Amino acid sequence: MVLENGSTDGSRERLARWAERDPRITLHHRDERLGGAASSRAAVELTGTPVVARMDADDVADPRRLERQLGVMDEHPDAVLVTTLHGYLDVRGRRVRGRDRWALAPGSAPMPFSGGCLMFRRDAYESVGGYRQVDGTWEDLDLCRRLAEAGRVLVIPEALYWCRFHRASRTASAPPSVARRPPGEAAAGELLELNSMQLWSGERPARLDELRRAARSCGPRRRLSVRFWARCAELSPAALRAVLRWRARVRDLLSAPWVPADRPREWRPD
Repeated sequence: MVLENGSTDGSRERLARWAERDPRITLHHRDERLGGAASSRAAVELTGTPVVARMDADDVADPRRLERQLGVMDEHPDAVLVTTLHGYLDVRGRRVRGRDRWALAPGSAPMPFSGGCLMFRRDAYESVGGYRQVDGTWEDLDLCRRLAEAGRVLVIPEALYWCRFHRASRTASAPPSVARRPPGEAAAGELLELNSMQLWSGERPARLDELRRAARSCGPRRRLSVRFWARCAELSPAALRAVLRWRARVRDLLSAPWVPADRPREWRPD
């Protein structure tokens, strides 16, 4: 099932051609742009299955992704959500960073997986209220936190999903909430993520000055690290991408003993 809402890049026509060729594709149109939370909620409401898997339009899934996630869900009846680790694609679709199992360490990331590769049980989704409108682009984290209270959240420690970054995407362009957010750790964190997405798209981040201003209200260590990141991104985005790619590989190898790739790991929000 595909929900197309308010696209202006030819997606509607392209999807219509795919639906004509493949009877498995059910296409639904909405003329207005619904936004992240509303479009995700509308898509779930259009399905009628006990298990729902979602995917963002510009990303790429491994052919084994759904089979692996459904297998984990069958093996663990108490799991309400099964997801996977992910890698990064630039605007041309090139793989620019692989998985990083270090992200599954407790306290390492608020959500160490992409919101596009979720698979959840419908009854659990409905019991927690589904997708809700939140400030910014954090509706996936909001849903996952509430699902974690309803049951287990399991993560397959393999890159079975690839996130594509480009400047025009909803998450890589700064939402209005960033400008309204008071200076401090939250604003710096959101701006750092937005600039990081632009970096991984293969371009020079466009909101570095705002990131530096937000960092002024952070603690000394955080302020120094954010300013250093911004300076490196300004001087040589390619060099910064190379260093971050190398760091991800090293961290993934170091994580292998305690995050083996052959079994899922439970995630609990901090």
